[in-house]
Amino acid sequence: TWLANYKSPNSGSSASSSSGYRVGSTYTLKKAMKVRSGAGTGYAQKRVNQLTAGGKRAATSTKGSAGAVFKAGTRVTVQQVKTVGSAVWIKVPSGWICAKTGSKVYVA
Repeated sequence: TWLANYKSPNSGSSASSSSGYRVGSTYTLKKAMKVRSGAGTGYAQKRVNQLTAGGKRAATSTKGSAGAVFKAGTRVTVQQVKTVGSAVWIKVPSGWICAKTGSKVYVA
């Protein structure tokens, strides 16, 4: 797929190497996770109608105006990795999701 060859502007940053998440790699959500417009809880939760076609299929709701939440078990491909405080956020085609906070891992 085209994502396998995608190079993030931050692909060489310490965040992607120290976090354990690699740009271009695919991971699985261990629990349902909100999809946000940016890396951090201060960013708005996206609506289902703002997701990619694959994101819409992975969403817990099919209502376009509902807050976007990916189902546990959803497979996501990392486009960018960003550390915000003690949290690691990953950008996927539909938006940003929290991968882990402290010792809690949500995406593996």
